[in-house]
Amino acid sequence: PQHASDTSPEPHERAWAGNVPSDMPSFVTYLITSAVRDMAELKIEGTLPAADGVELGMASLGNARARINQALYEFTLVGRRAGLSYAQMSAFTGIPEDDLAKQVEDYHRLMTT
Repeated sequence: PQHASDTSPEPHERAWAGNVPSDMPSFVTYLITSAVRDMAELKIEGTLPAADGVELGMASLGNARARINQALYEFTLVGRRAGLSYAQMSAFTGIPEDDLAKQVEDYHRLMTT
């Protein structure tokens, strides 16, 4: 107890927790788990015609990408509420700032209308 303050969360940890909706971690986990499950379940039979196999693979990758993008947008919205700029988050993700802003704002409009 001599250093009781050493065990308390850092201010940035409290701020992060304060900006995250209580169900967000499980929601984002679900999105990413679903994307990974889709990829793990992708089975292309050796006898499947090549075009059908590519179609199945592309559809699975597209679904996984959509879920991962949704998770990215959710985190970006939390980052914006926490005061991060699109420029900062662009550096984290490698997505050009203008593209990230447009994608997230489009996503937010879609989810709130």
